[in-house]
Amino acid sequence: MSRGIFQTVLLVAVVVNSGESALQIASCDTGSSNSTHCVFSNLIGGSIIFKSLATVESVEFKNSNFPKVPVTLFSTYDSLSRVDFSKCQMRQLNGKTTLSGAKKLKFLDMSENNLDELADEVFSEASELVEVYLARNQISSVSLNAFAGLKKLEILDLSFNVIKIIRGDIFWDLKQIKIIYVNNNAMSTMKISFVNNTNLIEYDGSHNDLSDWSLTFPGKSKVILNLSYCKLKNTYSSAADKGDLIIDGNTVDYIKILGQVTKVSAKYNKLRYAEIDPKLPIVTLELAGNFLTDIGNITKIKTVEKLDLSENRLMPLDSSTFNLMADLRVLNLRSTGISLNDKDFLANQKKLIHLDVSRNELSSLNLRNLKTLVSLQSLFLHENKLSEIKHLEDIKEILPSLTTISLSKNRFSCSYLQRMLQLLENLHVNVLLDTNNLVSLNTNVLGIDCFATDDVTANNSKPLQKMLIFRETALDLENRFSLLFKNIDSKFTQNFNNLVDILQPTLKGSGDNQEFIKRVMTEFNEGQNARAEAIVEKLTGIAKSFSTFEEFRSNFSSLKLDEKMSLIQNDVNTAKRANEEAINELTAKLTADQNSFNFDTFIGNISDHLKSSVLHADSINQLSSNFSSWKYFFLVSFLSAVAVSIFFGVKLYRNHRASLQLSREHLTSSEMI
Repeated sequence: MSRGIFQTVLLVAVVVNSGESALQIASCDTGSSNSTHCVFSNLIGGSIIFKSLATVESVEFKNSNFPKVPVTLFSTYDSLSRVDFSKCQMRQLNGKTTLSGAKKLKFLDMSENNLDELADEVFSEASELVEVYLARNQISSVSLNAFAGLKKLEILDLSFNVIKIIRGDIFWDLKQIKIIYVNNNAMSTMKISFVNNTNLIEYDGSHNDLSDWSLTFPGKSKVILNLSYCKLKNTYSSAADKGDLIIDGNTVDYIKILGQVTKVSAKYNKLRYAEIDPKLPIVTLELAGNFLTDIGNITKIKTVEKLDLSENRLMPLDSSTFNLMADLRVLNLRSTGISLNDKDFLANQKKLIHLDVSRNELSSLNLRNLKTLVSLQSLFLHENKLSEIKHLEDIKEILPSLTTISLSKNRFSCSYLQRMLQLLENLHVNVLLDTNNLVSLNTNVLGIDCFATDDVTANNSKPLQKMLIFRETALDLENRFSLLFKNIDSKFTQNFNNLVDILQPTLKGSGDNQEFIKRVMTEFNEGQNARAEAIVEKLTGIAKSFSTFEEFRSNFSSLKLDEKMSLIQNDVNTAKRANEEAINELTAKLTADQNSFNFDTFIGNISDHLKSSVLHADSINQLSSNFSSWKYFFLVSFLSAVAVSIFFGVKLYRNHRASLQLSREHLTSSEMI
């Protein structure tokens, strides 16, 4: 919604607690509907006086700090319909005083303040309120008549407070209420009658500690009732509930559902039995993470479309188990100990689009046992003990709608897995990959675990990944070595500058001495440059050893699989040996150069020449002492260059798996098979 600047100047006089006053111009703008919204920032104090020539409908306070609602707000702006007091560090709410004049107020946000109680009729002066947000305060007490007079209120948010008790007819006057949030409080008692709240559609009382509770709803209403994580125990009996029932994360061991609910979610309780009227219109039934074994009563509900029985230890299932559930679209049997040996196991599930049988003990799978699942789009088989899938070549004939399958963490051999992945790719079936395995030490093909055999084909994963990492890294080696050369050159320059600093006192002497020292320094610099060029040449040779992979790539797609893998291994071994030999040769060369450069002789020559002048005897002794310590720095510099070279070689070899994902844009799956 585009907005233009409102032309009328809106002034605010702020009287702070110390008695000083300040004047502020508020930021106001007008939307396309001609409603004016003003933002007041950084107001601090106990009394705030508003002055205005404008008609303001919406006010927002930012970064402000005042203990209660400013007395003159609503008397100044009598057209206010929206007020945002959130995060104002407000501590008091005196409704009859501070909300006086709020006759048109419909939206009130007082969340994230320091309010600690709601007194009787606190909102009575704002009877037009539709939405009230009081979340994240310190409210511990709510009076029985706190919401009296709010006959038009539709949303009430009391979440994330410290309310201990709500009881009786506290919401009796809220005839239009649709949503009530009292979640994340400290309630032990919640005994409420909603019989007068015929428009209620959602009540969230989750994350409390209920020991004494009862909720009574109107006869015809359908309410989303959420009592998750409330420490409910023993039996949950629901005869009046209608709509959705959510009681996840409690310790209920028995549920009895008789009300006209359409969704039941009782995940992660201690259920051993669920008594549910099979005539109920339940569409979603989620019972994961319980102790269910017998589900005969559950599978009689014909209307269920989503059924989650995961993480229960079910008794053996047969062709009759789900026979009545012809409308099933989603079935989750993860970690239930089932098998899929019965050819008519899901004979009546022609509408099923998602089947999850992961994390079971499946050792074999005959796809023809699933031939009735003509609408199945996704099949999750990961974390089983499968070594093969029978009739995989006919998967599109058996499951014509299949688009996604998961296979990771089974017992496929690498060669079988490769053939299977190639087939699925050709049939345009997406395989969910376990990307964590791409850089792991596990033998895998494209992130899916497999078991290698002795033949080259089955062990393709590791050498293939090595080849790919070498080839991909070779493209960036020049940049890496350029950086290394720059670092080495910087060390040489630093060494030369150190030598200049050491010899500086002698440069002030006689002309002969100066010329000799300058000549020595020039020779020293030239010697370092020569060594730098030798390092560059050797390291460049290492980089060039990777170029053979480009030739390999141009012919790779035309080779058969065995030839491909043999060539991969040969090239990897050749490159590895070439790199090791180059690095060893470079190390030996640097060591030999270092040994042949006699620093003692070098310093001695300078000392003998300069000591002929008594004038410089002290300077020479100091020079000799300083240079003797400096030569160790030079040695460390050269050894650091060698260490960096070896580090890059080892790092390139060890981190080969990290670039496998990049490899797919250079090497398609069809090239691999």
